[in-house]
Amino acid sequence: MRIDLSEHQSGAWADILDAVPYKVIKVAAAVAKKKDPTQDEEEQANQVLLKTMVRAWNVKDAEGKEVKVPREATVDEIEMVDGFILSKIFTTVTQLVKSKVPDPNSGNASSPS
Repeated sequence: MRIDLSEHQSGAWADILDAVPYKVIKVAAAVAKKKDPTQDEEEQANQVLLKTMVRAWNVKDAEGKEVKVPREATVDEIEMVDGFILSKIFTTVTQLVKSKVPDPNSGNASSPS
């Protein structure tokens, strides 16, 4: 699935997986189970989401340099990407993951094993 990010940066886009790999479901479910995850836990989950779900993108950093795809980029390189772009990617990926992962607090979910 391609996300158009050009409203935040000319020509920007990201290709994300349509299917959610088990690794992402497992991480998302673990964070969702916690009532108050730490910032480190949330950041680690976000890194897994980006590195696993974003397969390609055309995004530049604040200095106008192209940023490597998340699975090849460092945390510092990713942090140089416009926050609105990352927010749109996270929102899209989170909605996709939530559609695949039952809410563990609803009482209807089984834990991934």
